[in-house]
Amino acid sequence: MDRLKSSKESFSPLVCSIFSLGKATCESISAFEQTITSLVEDCLVQNFFITLESCYPEYCEKLKKLQSTYDKNIKITVITHYPENIDQTNSNFFDAFLFGDNIENIDTKAKNFRTQNLRVIKALIDRSDFCICNLDVTIFSDKIRKYVGQKPKVTLLDLSVSL
Repeated sequence: MDRLKSSKESFSPLVCSIFSLGKATCESISAFEQTITSLVEDCLVQNFFITLESCYPEYCEKLKKLQSTYDKNIKITVITHYPENIDQTNSNFFDAFLFGDNIENIDTKAKNFRTQNLRVIKALIDRSDFCICNLDVTIFSDKIRKYVGQKPKVTLLDLSVSL
């Protein structure tokens, strides 16, 4: 019995990071919903990190629906990389703040926006078991593939393959 207890204590919920989704379309929303549902049902993912730039209402709605339908223990964290400069009147930021269970800043210490984005993506890959993105809509597709290729325990789920 003690072995069972100790194995439960060491259980770490699986993590999925979401970034570079692009604009929401009927096809991308459907592929996204199928993917996150499968991750929760089949892989027991409980934690989702989503970049602020990917917080389109349509995607957020699907994550919140999943959270309420399957398990209240599913946690959604919105990831930013510019809290000091952020315009909190920006509707994207405000909607994301209301949407997530938590907002976390990843301080990239980078001056240019592209470098900030890439460093955030790499930081998310480092802490994830699964990553959802659409490699057709990001300028970092080759860098993402290469970086994930160096992480044998990370599975990249490219929505562009489903579309």
